[in-house]
Amino acid sequence: MHSFQALDSQYIKINLLNVAKNYLKLKSMLKDASVVCSAVVKANAYGLGIKEVSEILHQYGCCDFWVMNIEEALIVRETSPHANIYVFQGVNGVEELKAMLHYKLVPVVSHTRQLEIINNFPNHPIEVILNFDTGIGRDGFQLEEIEQLNLKYCDIRYVMSHLSRSEIKEHPFNEEQLQAVKSLKERFPNSKFTFSNSGGIFLGQNYHFDLVRPGGALYGVNILEGKKNPMLNVVEFNASVLNHKIFNKAHSIGYGGTYKVNKGDKVLILNTGYYDGYRRVLSNKSRVYAEGFYLPVIGVVSMNLTAVDANQLPDELFHTIKNVELIGEKITIEEIAKLANTDQREILTNLQYNCKRIYIK
Repeated sequence: MHSFQALDSQYIKINLLNVAKNYLKLKSMLKDASVVCSAVVKANAYGLGIKEVSEILHQYGCCDFWVMNIEEALIVRETSPHANIYVFQGVNGVEELKAMLHYKLVPVVSHTRQLEIINNFPNHPIEVILNFDTGIGRDGFQLEEIEQLNLKYCDIRYVMSHLSRSEIKEHPFNEEQLQAVKSLKERFPNSKFTFSNSGGIFLGQNYHFDLVRPGGALYGVNILEGKKNPMLNVVEFNASVLNHKIFNKAHSIGYGGTYKVNKGDKVLILNTGYYDGYRRVLSNKSRVYAEGFYLPVIGVVSMNLTAVDANQLPDELFHTIKNVELIGEKITIEEIAKLANTDQREILTNLQYNCKRIYIK
């Protein structure tokens, strides 16, 4: 069976060098050299490729990585044999714990069942990240549980908590969570702490503690709501033009006929749809970039096809253009996320692996 890639097909370009530059920028913002700048590469590095991303970050000095599960941890272990790897999902069975110890992984402990597994294991002490919920309402021990925790067999690498509103710098809840973490610091005076995600780094040095955990900012996500993105763009999502169509009469476009064109209108049909991660909710809302022109998406985005209004294009360019930008320097992840009424990270993680991927190093 033969496989091939059409010359002008859709592709996703991932700039690994910009990932590394974003990492170094975030690292330069920390209060001093003693603060560790780690990297969150969970969810396949936000959909961009955990192997490729962890490898470039390790080359640029990152020695601490956060993953969701053991499967992701083992990929990072291949690229970074001596790195510290922390597993958000933690340990949920004896066999998992054995595997973590074998591969020198550090589990995040977030609830009593995980603590019981560690306490009942014969080999002690076991290095852990001790996670507390100071306001996000997800995994993590509640502060009221501290007195009941049996930590006799835990070697606490870091005490951890997670900011829930860090992208809104002025939100008062950031300070509330900070005070809660400071109270934890009094309870664990000899332990190191990790609190800041990407947004937390920008909240100021009081939030940095001993290790920061940037994720989205590494991949070009704008974590400063309503402000210019301080991070470099990482992803470029391009579609190819399947058809250059000039309508001979008035006509509706796409399922449901939600958009009407007139006689003589020029439309480009692109080979990308919601299967590829270009969301259906972008129908009649979004735009693409084509060699100096912004072209509106018209009609309903279907599974593998999207139509755009190309009336702006000069005739010669209309007939010869082969590719357009869906996401990139001109059409940002932030813009697409706002149009889709979702988070920028969801846009990234929805980009499908069926698309050709080009990595820039």
